[in-house]
Amino acid sequence: MTGGNPGSGDAAVLRRPQRGVARAGRQPLSPCPARVAALDVARGLSISLVVLGHTPLPAWINGPLSTLRLPLLFFVSGYLFNWDRYGTRPGQLVRQRARRLLLPYLAGGLMTYLFWLLARRAASPEAQAVPWWWPLAGWLYGSASAGWLVFNLPLWYLPAAFCGQVLFWGLLRLVARRPPLLQAAAALAAGLAGIALGRHAPLPWSLDVALAAQPFFWAGWFARQAGRTRPGRPGPRPWPRAAEAAEAEGAAGGAGGLLPGDATAAPGRCGTDHDAGPETGWTTVAPAMPALTGGRARAQAAGPSLLPGRLGRPGAVLLGLGLWLVALVENGAVAINTRQYGHPFWFYSGGIAACVLALHLATALARLPLACRTLAYLGQHSMVVLVFHVGLAFPVLAWLLAALAGDPLLDAWGLYWLWGLGFTAALARLVQPFPRLTLALEGAMPQRAGSLWPRRPEQRAPTAGRPAPARAARDRKSGHPGRPAGRAQPGHHPQTRWHGAAD
Repeated sequence: MTGGNPGSGDAAVLRRPQRGVARAGRQPLSPCPARVAALDVARGLSISLVVLGHTPLPAWINGPLSTLRLPLLFFVSGYLFNWDRYGTRPGQLVRQRARRLLLPYLAGGLMTYLFWLLARRAASPEAQAVPWWWPLAGWLYGSASAGWLVFNLPLWYLPAAFCGQVLFWGLLRLVARRPPLLQAAAALAAGLAGIALGRHAPLPWSLDVALAAQPFFWAGWFARQAGRTRPGRPGPRPWPRAAEAAEAEGAAGGAGGLLPGDATAAPGRCGTDHDAGPETGWTTVAPAMPALTGGRARAQAAGPSLLPGRLGRPGAVLLGLGLWLVALVENGAVAINTRQYGHPFWFYSGGIAACVLALHLATALARLPLACRTLAYLGQHSMVVLVFHVGLAFPVLAWLLAALAGDPLLDAWGLYWLWGLGFTAALARLVQPFPRLTLALEGAMPQRAGSLWPRRPEQRAPTAGRPAPARAARDRKSGHPGRPAGRAQPGHHPQTRWHGAAD
């Protein structure tokens, strides 16, 4: 998920993910995925809950989930925010976030608006009562208030996330070098200001919601920073050189997908391009590690806990669960898009506690093959899921049920939830062969390996039958043993700009 950071070590080397391929003079790389699996699982979990929240859920289910869905989106965006990369490059941040978030907002919004205007409005007397220009005005204003986004309600999140990322950069610009308590106080002050503004009038592009979300951004960012601090000692823990280089290149976002940001490879993980969100499969070469098998290999593939340190202990899970339950009792359900926050203390404390629980759950699910593949795929293509589940998938299912069964079954929330996820996941797969369309809908060029059930990598043909003198001459010409002359060497192109990986 782009650019370098001076003084952070050697430039990172971007290469295609390969398993079992050893570099010269090193041990074979461990079987590590192209991305940190738990982060994609967290994205998939969050977008699944968003789709579930837009179905006619019973109140006893929707109430608890309402305190988690959107806070988790903002929390993970803060977790992935790379201050080392964007601290001195605000223009790069704005350009990258505009492509990741605003381009799908414009393209997906235009498609679903035309679908509503030409198909849904003609078949619904209630929709005909809405002037044709009213949703268009709401789409340009970027707010879900007053029924403006009646054609596709979830679109309001994208400008809110864009503004939230830019505001969080400004917040860190002021307090990044200050003590954590001062940082938390500044984020809380911004959040309270957003809540106060939202109670009077919704601001353009949901700017008040972007302010109200700053405590979640900061909590996610601080959770990742806490894992880089030595216990009992001030200052950051020294990371391996490859991890520092990965951070310099912005390796490790909506996403952009839905949850854009920049996370770096923690010790023990392969560096990944998570800022590219669902569209990138390029990795940063990590330190060579001995190959693992069995359960250790699956744990290595899933990556370590997303919440290292004290937040990763079982006590943190129990404390978070207790705080979340107390917040539910005291504050009840919330609705961020309509500015119904309840009491700010319980809103923020319960939301952050729920996010901690969700990341622990994502780490556990990343070790289950079927759950990991399913949720990771949804996380990688979360932008398409967000943009089209209400504006396209749900109306299509309602029409099919009305035509086949004579009743749209609007109370069958489980059916609509599974259909919304499956339909949009299939749509994301269908647009992958069209790079420009994928760029418009997901904010980046398509990745090479984007299927739910990826094939095993093909093994290279053995070269044992090649005469030894011929191999030696070939190696002298190429400069690298074991590779023919003229073949592109991934390690020799640190400045190469791959689509979606370093842009």
